[in-house]
Amino acid sequence: MFPDVQYPRMIRVKQNFYAPVIANVSEAVVAQLDQVGLPFCFDGARIAVAVGSRGITNLEDIVRVTIEWLKLRGASPFIVPAMGSHGGGSASGQEKILAEYGITEDRIGAPVVSSMDVVQVGTMHSSIPVYMDRNAYEADGVLLINRVKPHTQFKSDIESGLMKLIAIGLGKDRGASTIHSYGTPGMIDLLPEAARVVLSKVKVIAGLALVENAYKQIADVRAIRSKDIEREEKLLLLKAKELMPSLPVDSVDFLLLDEMGKEISGPGMDSSVTGRIMERDVPDPLKPDIKILAVLDITAASKGNAIGLGIADLTTERLVKKVNRHATYLNTIIGGFSVQGKIPMYFETDRELLQAAAQLIGAIPFHEARIIRAKNTLKMSELLISESLLADVQVLEGVEILGDEDGFQFDNGGLLRPFLL
Repeated sequence: MFPDVQYPRMIRVKQNFYAPVIANVSEAVVAQLDQVGLPFCFDGARIAVAVGSRGITNLEDIVRVTIEWLKLRGASPFIVPAMGSHGGGSASGQEKILAEYGITEDRIGAPVVSSMDVVQVGTMHSSIPVYMDRNAYEADGVLLINRVKPHTQFKSDIESGLMKLIAIGLGKDRGASTIHSYGTPGMIDLLPEAARVVLSKVKVIAGLALVENAYKQIADVRAIRSKDIEREEKLLLLKAKELMPSLPVDSVDFLLLDEMGKEISGPGMDSSVTGRIMERDVPDPLKPDIKILAVLDITAASKGNAIGLGIADLTTERLVKKVNRHATYLNTIIGGFSVQGKIPMYFETDRELLQAAAQLIGAIPFHEARIIRAKNTLKMSELLISESLLADVQVLEGVEILGDEDGFQFDNGGLLRPFLL
């Protein structure tokens, strides 16, 4: 389709991120629950433990230890999926997601009670309804478990964490679609307001907030009483932002990702790495500045949900063939970010994709361009960088130069050899 290109010399580099880690997560969970001031005896109270759809490290152990702790204090706990419209917007789909994380009655010792039935618990601004999972609402108390992290589509002092789990996760598809229908302002303003309504109406006994480091290890565990959730989450979000993985430079001509996926980031590729949100009235991050973005494949764990693919400039035919349109469109439409459900230009072979990228970069010869190849936007520790970036990168603190590597090896079908870590 396009002329063949001369590929640059590529160098493997390793970024050593600051990464505090909890040595024994289960012990940390117990210690936090012990000191948060909950009753010593729950006297048979039915406690709904709200668990979301994110692939949190050690999630099965965290949930199991929490269930055991509640039982030792005389509670009768059960699991409620708190994941908005995920799982295809169905009770069985949400239960299946939890099962894939090891959250089943056999493994964690408590039943999973999954339903899309909700109750309206109040309103925001006098007219906007606030919904909550009926089973959680009718329980004697609710305990929340979620990771606190930056949101991929907006920046605020409350982004993705316990407050979001309350407003959108426990709101099921109706709560999620209500808030998302107001676009980014809805996420920034209505998400915390909806959570405040729930916290004022429902007995949320505590939240278990988790923070991960750049290597997806648990860096912090915090049990928080209901009245302190909003304040403490703001502080944990600042910590989470400090620990996020990132590119070593702010300006790149071509970023090539081997894969995207729902377990990697909500929209498949994290905007803090791609520098792209691409939504009306939502400014893109000032950095990094990626001229051309390409992604080659989608993870099996995504089950064809390719939300976020639309922010890429180029992709492959093999990825497009794996797209589950129903899951992708449902997640995209309810999320309210239409560009994420689009399909970019796609190519039969990776060789053709690279030829197209070389044309799109413009006047800079491909072998002189600033190029980075990464496994995905979560695994940023080891990267392949083009020779043109070497001078910028080798002076950075915490970056090791590991040596030359052929970053553009093709098989007989014109597909790139996988980026190995």
